[in-house]
Amino acid sequence: MELLFLILLCIPLIWELVDDKKGDIHPNNDWLIRGGLMILSSAIASYFTHRGFVQSLFLSFAIFSLFFPYLYNIFNKKKPWYNYLSKTAILDKWEYWSGIPWFARMFILLIVFGTAFTVYFWKEAMVWYYPYGH
Repeated sequence: MELLFLILLCIPLIWELVDDKKGDIHPNNDWLIRGGLMILSSAIASYFTHRGFVQSLFLSFAIFSLFFPYLYNIFNKKKPWYNYLSKTAILDKWEYWSGIPWFARMFILLIVFGTAFTVYFWKEAMVWYYPYGH
């Protein structure tokens, strides 16, 4: 059952990869749809599990942030696959983010993902967000 909810939290990533398989056609609308999918999937996951909404949302965000850039490059056959910076994403255009080497960006994203994963599976984390007294 837990695997089902982890897949549910990947829906924003899956949607974005399918939507962008021919390139980033409508970048200004993508974040609204992706954000809505993150909120919806996190709400469903937190309702049916003992995880809090914020825990689920944090993990969904971390999954997307870590895996999207690399999977996008792999699926669109962009070289090198590990060095992705979008031309439209605010973070990717930020000089401090774009100015650090690719392996440092990957390491930072791994830390964010590891933190979100730990918080999601740590039952006592963020107790004040548990809905319905779980």
